[in-house]
Amino acid sequence: MKTIALLRLVGLVIFVTAVGVIGVLIPFALWTPAAFVSALLLVAALSGVFLSPSLGEGQSRGDAGALASIGPVAMIFSVLVPWTAASLFVALSSASQWAWAMNLIALGGFAASAIVLKAAVRVIDQVGASTANPSPRTIWIARLEGLAAGKPAGPLHNRLQVLTERMRYAASDLASQSSTLSQSITDQIDALTVSGSDSVEIEHRLQALESLLSLREAELRAARTKS
Repeated sequence: MKTIALLRLVGLVIFVTAVGVIGVLIPFALWTPAAFVSALLLVAALSGVFLSPSLGEGQSRGDAGALASIGPVAMIFSVLVPWTAASLFVALSSASQWAWAMNLIALGGFAASAIVLKAAVRVIDQVGASTANPSPRTIWIARLEGLAAGKPAGPLHNRLQVLTERMRYAASDLASQSSTLSQSITDQIDALTVSGSDSVEIEHRLQALESLLSLREAELRAARTKS
């Protein structure tokens, strides 16, 4: 059984148990519309932390985003539980007007938790996607390392290693960076791969690649300055 399904089951068990306990403890004569709404909100607050991943599941590309959203949502529900319990106590004390006011505030808390859930799922999915898909820079480093490993010890091998280290400590990729420039760097690395032993062509490709890396650094610095 999936983790989210287990949490959903726990949430339903808590929901049913809370309904039963409240129904047994509160005499029928004390029930008012305000008390009924307060009790419903209390039960929702008690079970909501475990049911919230089910709501986030439809918005997330996987379970990770929905499950990780429990943390920020739980912080809101940790306030909603005592608040709705106090609202129920106030409603049972015949202070219906105050109970309705507290219930409206609680509904605002539920709305806030829904917004937080949606935002958390989106952010976690974006982080997961960026981690799952290697950046162009990561691919370039791997390919340059492979090229350096395939060359015998000498000036070319050393230069490829220096270029690899320069790429390793270069600025991280940005979503706004030029795809044309990234493709040009990829094309130069492709050309290096098939250059064979032609030292003139290899030197030309290395110079072109170094120039493109300098342009990339300047572009990324400008983009970060604007942001």
